[in-house]
Amino acid sequence: MKKSGKTKEQLLNELTELRQRIAELEVMENTYKKAKEALLNSFIATEWFLCYYLFNLCQAGRTSCVSTKTQLSSLYTE
Repeated sequence: MKKSGKTKEQLLNELTELRQRIAELEVMENTYKKAKEALLNSFIATEWFLCYYLFNLCQAGRTSCVSTKTQLSSLYTE
């Protein structure tokens, strides 16, 4: 193993700093995962609402089913 020229105290300080940085990154990762899950759930809820709304419009005769399919498919092509 290559000698770094650092004292034991310097190495221990560096190790402590690295452990702190790992802890910070783990918190950031958990925050990211929660935000990602919340965003996905929000998207799914919005998608279901739009499908329900467009289905009801189609059933009520306010719009044609062809235009409803076009509106739904346009959500995925933009």
